[in-house]
Amino acid sequence: LAQQAISIDPDNPSFQDTLGWILFLLDRPAEAREWVQRAVDATSGNATMLEHLGDIEASLGLMESARTRWLRALEITPDNELLKEKLDRVAP
Repeated sequence: LAQQAISIDPDNPSFQDTLGWILFLLDRPAEAREWVQRAVDATSGNATMLEHLGDIEASLGLMESARTRWLRALEITPDNELLKEKLDRVAP
């Protein structure tokens, strides 16, 4: 369904993020990163998309980039305890 949605509206950031997250869950993080990065570029202020991108980057071993994404998401949603836990695990 996500691929079908993308075929109808390829520039929709929500669809891009959804497809990327599905690819991540299917253990295809490199592909997932491309889609979620597009969504983040289009919105730049969506905490969920930033968190998704951080999670994907962490799975690829890109911890500094993941940390940057999570910090930005936490700025938007300062009460997000899950983000705080993720950041605690990768504290510099």
